[in-house]
Amino acid sequence: MGDLKAAVAETGAFECVFSRVAWFGQEVVWLAADSAEPFRALTERVWRRFPEYPPYGGEHPDVMPHLTIGSTRRAGAAALKRAATEVGAKLPIRVRIDRVRLIAGATSPDSWRTVAEWRANSSASG
Repeated sequence: MGDLKAAVAETGAFECVFSRVAWFGQEVVWLAADSAEPFRALTERVWRRFPEYPPYGGEHPDVMPHLTIGSTRRAGAAALKRAATEVGAKLPIRVRIDRVRLIAGATSPDSWRTVAEWRANSSASG
């Protein structure tokens, strides 16, 4: 995990503003970051260190950095629409991204667990 930790440290901490609610089809509601570049840079650094493991298994040619609010795997469409409306009313959300959490699991929703967490290097440029 040392290589993964190094990729996180290279990225550094950064500020982020989530100001838009979006959907992947009708299945996943998510928040879009005003600037996706720091997230893309982190993804690219990790992929360069582990080229045999492309993001999302190579399933999506363009990785869209996002913060998932919910999906139909865990909730009905009506609940997701309510969540989108409620979260949308609280935008923009400003946060400092200063750590990365590695999670792993299977396709079943309750299988996901934190494997490791690292703080970003606050002196690195992000």
